[in-house]
Amino acid sequence: MLFKRYRLIDFFCISCCFILNIGAQDSTYILNGVTANKKEIHVENQDSLIKIAAENLKLNFEKVSWYNSSKKSTSIIFFENDFTGIKLPYNNAFVKFEFATTNFPITTNCKFKYKLRGLYSSWITLEKTNEVIFTHLPPGAYNLEIVYSTNEDNWKMKTMGIPIIVDQVYYKRWWFVVISICCFVLLLFFIRKYELNHLKKMEALKMKISRDLHDELGSALTGIAIKSDLLLEQIDNKSKKEFLSEIAEESRCAVDALSDIVWVIDSSNNSIQNLSDRMESILYQYLTPLNIEITFQSLQTKKQILINQDCRQHVFLIFKEAITNIMKHSNATKVFVSITKNRKNLKLTIKDNGTRITNKFSTLNGNGIKNMKLRVEKIHGEIQFYYNKGFTIELLFNYLNK
Repeated sequence: MLFKRYRLIDFFCISCCFILNIGAQDSTYILNGVTANKKEIHVENQDSLIKIAAENLKLNFEKVSWYNSSKKSTSIIFFENDFTGIKLPYNNAFVKFEFATTNFPITTNCKFKYKLRGLYSSWITLEKTNEVIFTHLPPGAYNLEIVYSTNEDNWKMKTMGIPIIVDQVYYKRWWFVVISICCFVLLLFFIRKYELNHLKKMEALKMKISRDLHDELGSALTGIAIKSDLLLEQIDNKSKKEFLSEIAEESRCAVDALSDIVWVIDSSNNSIQNLSDRMESILYQYLTPLNIEITFQSLQTKKQILINQDCRQHVFLIFKEAITNIMKHSNATKVFVSITKNRKNLKLTIKDNGTRITNKFSTLNGNGIKNMKLRVEKIHGEIQFYYNKGFTIELLFNYLNK
């Protein structure tokens, strides 16, 4: 039994192989002890070794390497029949395929040519190299085909191929496009919904201003008009001085009502502190000329507490109604006002020491306790009245209500 070793200088592409001779049959086997295939070929005699070995020469991918745009490299080593394809990222910047004939001896004239189906269809011949390099393969599906030849005129047309899939960048994939379209449609929907809600709010604000002007100023201006007509026609027994006094009083009420409406509409007055300041101003404006002692305790907090427009308006008008009743229908000498907080609720307390209170309140605009209760219902609050050593009003409301 005889072993003979052949190396790369003996025109083999593999690292080394052995030829095994068995003397009895004078037959030869070629054993590949290097690659993963471990194949063998039976030869009748040594003279036909080169011919049979060349006929059984096969192509094999040895290695695939690529660099992405982040300059990170990846290498994959293949053996024959160990792969079905390769998948590359969309940001591949440099891709190299290395291949060779394996298992059996070839001549130094071995050449390769390739084509990449899906990118171009013509064959490209490689000169003195067994590498194919591609740069920036666009996303898509390709098939790399390779053939070899041991001489110029005899190309082995049995090709070796490997499918190549280059991933599409995420923002061009169908699912991303669908999600983007859906998000865009939803964005348009919410923008339109916001515009409609804004229009509704503006319309509601216009109607509210209209109602407030009618309610607060209508009766006062009507009274001024009637008294002016009576003054001109002199059909009443009252003196002109009394008429003018009443006209002046109702005019001041109309101005105050208009000032209140403007203050409520102003969005900058949206905190409890702004409401407290306005209340304190009205308190001193109305009661100081009557020599009534005033005690006002506002809410002291480090964090600003916001209150919505409707709630602010109704609370302020309830407060003003109560102060007007004290001014018009009570003999009080002391008035106590406080604002306190309990979790989500605010409590407004208005207390006086007066003893002369009419059974039915009447104010400058003709509204009384019934009007207070109606306003409390609109802000979903609670109001209590106490007659004990004076008159006390306690208003409890949730300032977080929208």
